Amino acid sequence: MKRKEDLYKHIKTGALLSTIPFILVWNPVGGYFIGAYLKDRFGSGNYIVFICIGLGFAIGISETIKIIMLLAKDSQGK
Repeated sequence: MKRKEDLYKHIKTGALLSTIPFILVWNPVGGYFIGAYLKDRFGSGNYIVFICIGLGFAIGISETIKIIMLLAKDSQGK
């Protein structure tokens, strides 16, 4: 039984770690599309696109830190 629990723990860890690259790539890409939409919709300058990309990157970093903290807490057995 313990061996099966360890297997599931390793699968969960691998799955969470494999999502990090996607989070770091797709959040800024989503920010670009949202910024481009807002630029076209409101006729603002390109700065709104860069702001949205930056926000997407910051959110990606934040989510990555949350995943790492979750894995660290889980590995300590809490």
